[in-house]
Formats: sequence, structure tokens, C-alpha cells
Amino acid sequence: MPGLYRISGFLVYFWANESGEPIHVHVARGKQSPSSAKFWILENGDVRLEKSSPDMSSKEERGIVDFLRSVAPDIVVAWQEVFGYVRFHD
Repeated sequence: MPGLYRISGFLVYFWANESGEPIHVHVARGKQSPSSAKFWILENGDVRLEKSSPDMSSKEERGIVDFLRSVAPDIVVAWQEVFGYVRFHD
């Protein structure tokens, strides 16, 4: 899958095989990676870290969460376009 955003050297993206899961993004340094961090996009526009990445400091995580909150509505639209449904994590 192509990336959605680049921020401070990190790539924000979906994996192509995400169907069935609630809306979330993966974030990895530079390129897609199995050790990426995973962030849920919540219905109220908030963001919850599901899985951290060894390549990301706590400070970087906080900055990425702030960024993801600012673009959460756009992520929801992109998810709908790619996967054809919208479902949020509880």
C-alpha cells in the first residue's frame, strides 16, 4: 500500500490486508515494516496506541499521536475508500 503521510521521517500507512479490522494506521521509520507501531483511530477523533515500535521514542509517539488526531477525519475517509467500510475500535 502506498503511504498516507510522512512526518518527521516516519511513514503512516495501511497494510493492504486490513479488511475486517477497525480503522487504524501503522507508522514506521522510513518504510513499511513488520515492527511498525499501530494506532487505532477512534470514533471521537482520538487516537490510541495499540502497539509501539522499537524504532520510535516516547516523545516521537506523542508527536505522531498529535499529528494523527489532526488528520483523523481524513484517515477515516481514506480507509472507507480503500476498504469499503468504516468500523471503529471500542
